[in-house]
Amino acid sequence: MVERIYTSYVSSLKADGSPPDTGSFREVCEHLRRDLIREMGKSRLWNAPPAFVGMSGSSWQDGDALDELLHDCYISIFVRRLKGLRNQVKLGRDVAGLVRRNIRQRLSELRRKVDPIGYRVFQLLQSAILRAIEAGELHVLEGDPDIRNATVLGFGPRAGPDDACLELADHVRAWNDELLPELITARGGAVAPIEERLTSLIVGLKTAGIEAFGFKDLIDPMKRDVRQRWHAVWANEVDEVTVVPPPDPAAGADRLGDLHRCVSVSIDELTERKKTKDYLWKLWIFLRGLALDDEYPKGTRTRPPDVKISDDLDIPRGRLPDLFGILGRLVKACLAGVADRVGEATASASRENPGTPAASRRGEQGEQP
Repeated sequence: MVERIYTSYVSSLKADGSPPDTGSFREVCEHLRRDLIREMGKSRLWNAPPAFVGMSGSSWQDGDALDELLHDCYISIFVRRLKGLRNQVKLGRDVAGLVRRNIRQRLSELRRKVDPIGYRVFQLLQSAILRAIEAGELHVLEGDPDIRNATVLGFGPRAGPDDACLELADHVRAWNDELLPELITARGGAVAPIEERLTSLIVGLKTAGIEAFGFKDLIDPMKRDVRQRWHAVWANEVDEVTVVPPPDPAAGADRLGDLHRCVSVSIDELTERKKTKDYLWKLWIFLRGLALDDEYPKGTRTRPPDVKISDDLDIPRGRLPDLFGILGRLVKACLAGVADRVGEATASASRENPGTPAASRRGEQGEQP
């Protein structure tokens, strides 16, 4: 009966999604908390700072950070994805597995939104290494076989963890010369060729005399180099079109993180078509990338010509002025730090760029991944 707690709860929710009583709400939250902690442990998030997934607090043990994450997961699963859960219940299926899968997905979404560049590099490096392992060209010598920071990898059975090379920065800088900007911008079918090329480059470390390496020693310099150079791949033919400046990084990482979370949530809440939101998300990653380089001049920010952005991000050129306008309003509202301003900007953007009918939009929000 305990296993079907989520199924019973979904069945008992009222038409508007509200719980039937306080007791059932508290009970399902306790089960959700336990499953959340379990999934955080599996993904190595429990020992990471809450800021890793965009939450405030010094550690998960202080309570408030975990409560904030629990609330976020509840909204994501039992509000935004309620339609999908109800469909499964109508088919007579238990939704416990689906709820846990949605917890994992939400944790991944939060990691991506807080650090989209770092998360992207992690995904591609992990996939490339798993390809090399499957082909028998690389072996896990120590640590998690799913490839995490503590994993040590080697090219032959005689290699050992003590042989791991610690200095890989020069290698990854040369890789990024070749792989950027597609390393960050590639989507859909264009990702596989990037993974294949990255696999080839990793395997090529063997010819450079490297017998073994730690995953952390590979990913850390690669993420650092991508962040520092992200704006440089757009440097050719830069015009003087000013974009909305992000907070000064010198004011603190928390403020920049707060801005990113606020704009990301605002994009998610727009009542626009999914493709429009995808375009906005691409542009926001691009603009945030400009702000991540500490060497980039503070103050006025510039962006490449629209034709270059259109070609590189695969966004129709005619949509760019409108999309930049929406992002500008959301960023200004978030910088002001006033929730009402965010709501006004969101509503204004939706009025000026009407999307799908309300019923269809609600359907999109309830779709399962």
